[in-house]
Amino acid sequence: MDPERMRSVQEVESNMPPLRGENADFHKHVEYTDVHQQQLQEYAAITGASCGLEGLVDMGAANEQPPPVQQQVAAPTPQHAVAAATATQRAAAARSKRQKLKEEKAYRGSTCISTTLSKKTSTMLAGETAAPVKSTKPKGPAPYRHEDLILIPTIVPEIVARTWTNNKEEWAKGVPLAQYHARERHLANTPFSSDNRLVTWILVPKSDAEVTAEYRESTDFAKTPAEGVRGGFEPEDVSIANLERIMGAVETYERPGMIATAGDETGLKDVTSMSVASVFVPSKYRNHSYGKLIMKLLWEEIGNRGASFSYLYSDLGSQFYTNFGWTARTSVEIIIPPSLALPLAPNVAFEAVKDDDDEQSLKRLIEHDAQMVRETVKQKVHEATLANASTTFVASTPEIRCFQWLYARSWFNASNVWKLNETQIKEGLNYGVYVPGTLNQFMLWHHDFTDDNLFILRWRIDSTSNSEESDAIALTFIQAAQQEAKKWNLSKIVYWDENTALAKLLGLEVKERHHSISSLGLVRSSQDERNVEWILNEKWSW
Repeated sequence: MDPERMRSVQEVESNMPPLRGENADFHKHVEYTDVHQQQLQEYAAITGASCGLEGLVDMGAANEQPPPVQQQVAAPTPQHAVAAATATQRAAAARSKRQKLKEEKAYRGSTCISTTLSKKTSTMLAGETAAPVKSTKPKGPAPYRHEDLILIPTIVPEIVARTWTNNKEEWAKGVPLAQYHARERHLANTPFSSDNRLVTWILVPKSDAEVTAEYRESTDFAKTPAEGVRGGFEPEDVSIANLERIMGAVETYERPGMIATAGDETGLKDVTSMSVASVFVPSKYRNHSYGKLIMKLLWEEIGNRGASFSYLYSDLGSQFYTNFGWTARTSVEIIIPPSLALPLAPNVAFEAVKDDDDEQSLKRLIEHDAQMVRETVKQKVHEATLANASTTFVASTPEIRCFQWLYARSWFNASNVWKLNETQIKEGLNYGVYVPGTLNQFMLWHHDFTDDNLFILRWRIDSTSNSEESDAIALTFIQAAQQEAKKWNLSKIVYWDENTALAKLLGLEVKERHHSISSLGLVRSSQDERNVEWILNEKWSW
């Protein structure tokens, strides 16, 4: 491997906090072969990877594999201590630095070589799905007929890495390829993605397939596989010629869920669900319905793997995925400005949520929340049964690994993309806030540095509290979120929930969301989708 690139990769990875999980070395110990190194160089030469950062998007969602647990950042050096004399100074310095990076980003983005690709920079976690972006120009004849293509899972490191290289053209323009790969390996090594929970699927030609006659004729000039692909795909072959045969890819995340139907004597069942993310077709292979074929074949595979329901988040409107099994749901959000004046002065004491070996407040809160969600589902089933309804209720079960994955993403972007102060990241990047001595009054958040948001992931206030107490806690949480957004110079606070009481308290509106449209499907079920209620359809499950 080229010494300079090796140093670049090692520089990024040496700054990463240690990861937890039995499979934490699956992607981390991928060795770049000479062939793969050549792919990286060719891709960089074609795309101009040295242009500025235009957007860094997570491939996951659901949507993905092992997220970093509590992030252990190296102890601050004396130089760091001097540079960050006080928390206020560190915060101000971080805001200033980040604003400068934003301005540089905007400038570099405007001077990069223009392409026919969309400027889409949506962030993909464990649940959001970005389907193939429609190109404005035909790409010529289809390389392969649909009947000659299959969707297969892969764990070959070089093949998985190639899917990252492919989708980088859309989701991480301008980001150095080595850094993008380092980020993907970092997220793939988290507990959320381990133990085969994250599966990378690739759309490839059968081993005995051949390209269409029209495509062969149109690429008769081809001197390299990149100019004209040929032949069938071999699952273990990592040559450039074979990797060029990947027509598209998608990821699925296996997640715990629960399901119950009113009137069903079997009651609530713990089941497996599948979230879908990172649907992608390279631009040169688009306009041949390969993206639709991926989703059609994937729905069959999800059923074969025993999932009871599946969900994704669409940026292609509400109808695209309906054709394949996922039905769009009403998607809403509340947007809270950090500068919004609160109607009352909050006066409730709170503490930061931590994921350390001593306190483990995150673990305790989420385990209790999962039990409370279970009780909510049972209550809804009971009420529907009394009303002679046949409603089916589903929920993704809250689990700590999902929140750790989101934290891992924030940590990587803060440390390696925005290059914020290490001491501030270690001391200030937390999971949220809660009322001490309770397990049912908390707010968990996510720092989305890419899209400039502080997302409220999960929110719970004791339902037995009177309205005055509930309002006081709600305002305390919102004030804490406003302070957190200001500390990291994030422009808005976003909550994906139809919490009309909170919106009314703040003088805001619950608005319909026309991006990241939540879509759900029951697998191998005859239940009418109109009689399915999705509980906890919030950002944390994205």
